[in-house]
Amino acid sequence: MEELIKEINEAEREQAERGISGEAFATLWILKQEGIAIAEAEKVVGQMVGILKEYPHWHTSEKQARQIQNRLYSLLEQDKVENIPETVEKIVSVIQ
Repeated sequence: MEELIKEINEAEREQAERGISGEAFATLWILKQEGIAIAEAEKVVGQMVGILKEYPHWHTSEKQARQIQNRLYSLLEQDKVENIPETVEKIVSVIQ
């Protein structure tokens, strides 16, 4: 339990330092946990922020949510990420 609290506090501190949205930070955190290099993870997150803006109703529109997932798959394929389906599922489940 103590380790979990420490990890949460570290995550909150890092998000505040970066000044990014919760969705962007959650994506970054998951990519880092998946072993993606920080530079690559930050690149994906930067692109993901733009994609989320393109589909502002993705929380309530199934069509827009699918578009987000498809675009995220493409981003991760470009960076040759392993376990893309699992990684996309984690990201989508956390940011919803």
